[in-house]
Amino acid sequence: MKYNIRTLLIAVLLVILVFLLVNNNRSQDILLLEEDRIEIEGAEYSISLTKEGYDPSEITILAGDRITFSADPEYYKFHWPASNIHPTHSIYSEFDPRDPIKSVDKWSFIFDDRGAWRFHDHLAPYYTGVIIVK
Repeated sequence: MKYNIRTLLIAVLLVILVFLLVNNNRSQDILLLEEDRIEIEGAEYSISLTKEGYDPSEITILAGDRITFSADPEYYKFHWPASNIHPTHSIYSEFDPRDPIKSVDKWSFIFDDRGAWRFHDHLAPYYTGVIIVK
């Protein structure tokens, strides 16, 4: 009789131990998934100022996405992407590096405001484009 009770107690303790281990691992998995969701950042895109103008000249992105602007150093010494209206850049004033950028350098901007944002190169305002932020 003592042998059966002892065996039963050991079996119950093993079941409880396995249950606790399995549930503990599940809660850690859930926490990792929540952390992964928090760390997700917006997508990244590139717009380049080429001999023919901006490429692409129109792009659709989501709020929180980043666009990195560059210029072809074969054709430009500097570039200056900025929001319209030229020369004040007042429509989306944050979208303006405020100084020329060497063509060997890049400039990035995260678009948080939704809308259709027209832009130009401040140094060559005939090169234009539009960024649609959803």
